[in-house]
Amino acid sequence: MSKEIPAELLAAIRNNKYQNTLLEMKGKVFIDYDPTRLNHSLQFEDENLYPLIDALKHNIYIKELNLSGNRFTYKGIAALCKFLSNNTVLIKIDLSSCGVDIPSMSHIAKMLTHNKNLQVLNLNFNYYIGGHYDEEAPGFVAPNSLTNVIWRIDSIFTQTNGGKGIWALAEALEKNTTLKALYLRHTNLGDTAAIRLAEALQKNNALQIVDLSYNSLNINSTPSFYSEIIKDFVGYNAYRQKKPIHAFIEAVKANKTLIELNISENYKEDVSEEVFNREFTLKLEIDISLKANLARLLSQTRDAFLNFAPHDNKASGLVPSNKFSTAELRTFPIFYAYNNTGDFSSLNEEILEYTGIGKNSMRDFLMQLKKTLK
Repeated sequence: MSKEIPAELLAAIRNNKYQNTLLEMKGKVFIDYDPTRLNHSLQFEDENLYPLIDALKHNIYIKELNLSGNRFTYKGIAALCKFLSNNTVLIKIDLSSCGVDIPSMSHIAKMLTHNKNLQVLNLNFNYYIGGHYDEEAPGFVAPNSLTNVIWRIDSIFTQTNGGKGIWALAEALEKNTTLKALYLRHTNLGDTAAIRLAEALQKNNALQIVDLSYNSLNINSTPSFYSEIIKDFVGYNAYRQKKPIHAFIEAVKANKTLIELNISENYKEDVSEEVFNREFTLKLEIDISLKANLARLLSQTRDAFLNFAPHDNKASGLVPSNKFSTAELRTFPIFYAYNNTGDFSSLNEEILEYTGIGKNSMRDFLMQLKKTLK
């Protein structure tokens, strides 16, 4: 028996009496974090998702939807994505720990090619996205042998079938112009998947934050011998000699909006000091490109801030004569990079130099923007 959504809440959502911008419908994946004691009565399932989708179709206030920790199949995800494809209200969706798998990803990818409003998508802790799984992952439930075989075959041919998995997501990201943040932490992504996503980032000019941490990437290694055989068989020779780290360097050099690329805590075999130092140098090269992007977005945000509304010229043009609404602030290029908080304390002198405006002028602007965000 799955967790039920109260009829009163559904009615309030449908009739726009629920006017909060955040709707949290989180499930509890397991009791006391023990994966052997799953309790589905604490989770929403497909049968609960359908009436919620129907209610959301009529709501004009909810902008953030948190469905993390629930238990949806690809059918439920497909229904949600069909609704999201043309939705113009929701800007943030959290589907972390929802059992999103390869079939579900094809629906998510299709949604991203049509949706023109979604800005944040959280897919963390969906262990099946990468086409394989971690048996020691918290909350893991082993699939039956037939499902296991299907997943593994599917993960091999994901690379050639544009309608599946990470390849579908990559193709969607090449077309999407609104998504600002994508979280894929703990999703069992492998080397070739990471390289394909890096290629997509070269063409994407909207994403600011991408999290690929805690996956199965050998950052400074070429794809395995097994992977090379598969790529030769399907005609993907370009992947034979490419390393994820080099793919990411190419991506951040071509991309003009990405300011945070998290590839930390990925699996890597013990390497020599020479290899470690080389990888460290390559990561610094990525950081330099990300800082340049951040400086560019800061400059664009400052221009938008000064030109958006009349301001007091007596205060060096940095004090607007009226407050901005949250909707207006979301149009600023840098807004989502700081989780809507306006906390710019992490910006150092080097980044301020990158802007080319002058450190003092940029500091004054950031202080005023922080006050406005509050």
